[in-house]
Amino acid sequence: RLAAERQVKSVEAAYKNGTVTFDLLLDAQRRQADAESAYYRALADYNRAIAQVHYRKGSLLEYNNVLL
Repeated sequence: RLAAERQVKSVEAAYKNGTVTFDLLLDAQRRQADAESAYYRALADYNRAIAQVHYRKGSLLEYNNVLL
């Protein structure tokens, strides 16, 4: 994510100077959006995996501080 963000900033500066075309700027922004999407997808998958581990161990309620 950080590398994609840095690249967008770099390409934006180059676009303002007139050294790159608009399609390169759009491509850099698309890659940044893809990186953001992949990050949040991985974060959601990670949290689902944690829940699955606790479910299989039988400790899901305890992990979520649910007492019966």
